[in-house]
Amino acid sequence: RYPLLVMLHGLGEYPHGWLTLGKVHRLIDNLVEEKRMPAPLILLASGGNGYWSNWADGNHQYGDLVVRRYLEDMRRRYPIAVRADLTAIVGCSMGGFGALSLGLQYPELFGFVVALSATDMQIAVQMSPKRKVYTRLVGSPPSARAVERINPRHLVVRGHGSPSQRFLLIYGSREGRKFGEGSVD
Repeated sequence: RYPLLVMLHGLGEYPHGWLTLGKVHRLIDNLVEEKRMPAPLILLASGGNGYWSNWADGNHQYGDLVVRRYLEDMRRRYPIAVRADLTAIVGCSMGGFGALSLGLQYPELFGFVVALSATDMQIAVQMSPKRKVYTRLVGSPPSARAVERINPRHLVVRGHGSPSQRFLLIYGSREGRKFGEGSVD
């Protein structure tokens, strides 16, 4: 049974960006060759601009797409370990938000969560309450309840996640407020 690495792309990006821009396959090959990690199966998920969350409208289920459809399909097709400690979810920007949000909501699925420049949805919506990508996600006008339902900071406050999970948050010192500030809290 192989470990599974789920990789979530950012807003306006595509799954293959992890390979063409990030060269993640080379990094993983090197880590495996150096015996610093076991060889994983990698899921490069495609989630449009859905923020890897189930939208407030009830019709766009991007969160369920990952945890129900993609994971179930991968486990049906390939010899993938079902243990959380052998399953990681990684994302950048919108994908970082998705990795944190889904990781916290489903600790039984994801033992490792890595968020690169993760968006803090509460700050993003406050800064741009009429931006279409946010109003589609949390309603128009934006619903504070819908934001709290998916925002990682609120999930932590409500007790989501597990002490057995490992988290890595990475953001730059010059990033916009919606990326770094929420991570510090």
